[in-house]
Amino acid sequence: MIDIYQIDDLGQWTGAIDQIAEAAGCDTVWMRASAPPEIPEGGAVVWAGGRWFARSVRLDLTTVSDPPGGPEA
Repeated sequence: MIDIYQIDDLGQWTGAIDQIAEAAGCDTVWMRASAPPEIPEGGAVVWAGGRWFARSVRLDLTTVSDPPGGPEA
């Protein structure tokens, strides 16, 4: 069995961990990865570029907007 880690729509680890057989597949909201670092208080741990990054702020979809020149441009 191996550990898998659940991420949200922004790539942030939700804190959820599950186990699957090594040969089993998993849904795209679950990451087969090394264990993430501890989540900083008020922050987040993000999966990006094949590794975990600690961030001092946790984002949610209500606080994220399109960049200038995004879809409405």
